[in-house]
Amino acid sequence: MKTVGCIIARTSSKRLPGKALLKIKEKNLMEYLIGKIRNSKYINSLYICTSNMPEDKVLLDVSRKLGIKSYAGSIESVIDRLLSVAEIEKADSLVRITGDNIFTDETFIDRMIEYKNNNPVVDYIRTEYLPLGVTSEVISVGALRRCRTLVDPKTTQYLMWQMFNPDIFNCAVLLPPPSIRREYNNLSIDTKNDIERTKFILENVNKKGWVSYIDILNLDKKQPIPFFEISEDFSIKVSESLKITFQEYRNLMGEKIKKSAQFSA
Repeated sequence: MKTVGCIIARTSSKRLPGKALLKIKEKNLMEYLIGKIRNSKYINSLYICTSNMPEDKVLLDVSRKLGIKSYAGSIESVIDRLLSVAEIEKADSLVRITGDNIFTDETFIDRMIEYKNNNPVVDYIRTEYLPLGVTSEVISVGALRRCRTLVDPKTTQYLMWQMFNPDIFNCAVLLPPPSIRREYNNLSIDTKNDIERTKFILENVNKKGWVSYIDILNLDKKQPIPFFEISEDFSIKVSESLKITFQEYRNLMGEKIKKSAQFSA
């Protein structure tokens, strides 16, 4: 089975414009993310999947510089970008990776792909109980085509809410060991505080090569990481017009997890 990784990225963030190209130490954030995902054993091809707007052409330059593929498509329809890449690559499954999650961990990606390859009827797989910004999603191309017939393609920047629906799709959830679960922590990048946290991690993990999730947990034991815990006022966007509290988000995810197949890391 062929699995293609798609990094969904644009440069026009409302709160942190151009965040994908912000430099920390000697690399920009997109370079850190691509470097990590390249360590996957089971992703057969990797794309930056962006829009065809002029301001996003810089991401195509990044892909050329780093020697990976790219696709520029609809500014609004993430699902159409993904399906176009699937068609080009004749892919069976896609890994949807969010461009501002530079600590997306390839070890969990590989475990999900392994499970998908052994369970081809599964439509959608995610990892749960880890910080925001560590996990990605493995999606069957057939299920993605089906999803497109059920939703407005222009709303699919919120694709997780549309695909992680065990009442419609055959969903599975990777459950990491309890010792490394941190569902009330955050490693995604959306604010200046997130940049400060990311800088702290990259400057204080004392190792060569790419920073793993376990490296981050070990650092936090020695030196508490700033802005790592989810604040009480943290909210999650469900759609362009609706936000929910993080606790409401966790409650909803808990119900979805109960209805899904579960497997261990």
